[in-house]
Amino acid sequence: MKKLIMLMAIFISACTLNMNNKLPDSQTYKIKGASHDISITGRAELDEDLIQDLSIIILFDGAQMIKGVMESNYKGAATELPGSRYEGKDTIAVCHTNFNASAKIKVECIVYIGDQKTVTLTLIPTMVN
Repeated sequence: MKKLIMLMAIFISACTLNMNNKLPDSQTYKIKGASHDISITGRAELDEDLIQDLSIIILFDGAQMIKGVMESNYKGAATELPGSRYEGKDTIAVCHTNFNASAKIKVECIVYIGDQKTVTLTLIPTMVN
């Protein structure tokens, strides 16, 4: 019964997702010792066929660095999503979900390069086919 209620809540939340073409969250960060800033952008995608899975994609200067799936994780627990190496350092995003007052899903991802915490992105999932 709990699973049915949880699935219904997820479905209702998915129906209330921000369906506008909202630009993904983007922030700049300068790595210690680097001569330039990098643009870190993210987006969250909800597959209409797999409504419980959120795909998280993080880009550095337009290149995909981190891609992973948060499976059925709508309780706020953090999910670590490992990524590619950037300038010789591992990348990782630690993401968790929240519901705002209007029952919309919001994903917050803290992005790390090596041991440096870089930015926190706030992502509003968009529905994909």
